[in-house]
Amino acid sequence: MLEERPAAFDLVLGELTTPARDDALLHQEISSRWPHLVPRLICITHGSSVGVSELRAASVPILVKPFAPTVLQDIVTQRLAAP
Repeated sequence: MLEERPAAFDLVLGELTTPARDDALLHQEISSRWPHLVPRLICITHGSSVGVSELRAASVPILVKPFAPTVLQDIVTQRLAAP
C-alpha cells in the first residue's frame, strides 16, 4: 500500500512477531523509501531484543506488550502532531 500511495500515510504501526523480519529492517526499508514517514514510525514488539538498539537510536517509540491502549493513543497523538 505504501508503494501505491505513499503520500496517503502519516503513520506506520507495525506489529512484527516473526523472526524472519525484524522491526529494525522495517524501519530501514521505510526510511530509505519513504523518508517522510520516518519521524512518525511506531513499532510494537513482543519484547524481542532484535534491532531494539537501532530503533532507539533512530528515536522510534517501542511499545512492549502488554500495554494500556491509552499509551498507544498518546504516542499516536504525539507523533501525528509532530512537525
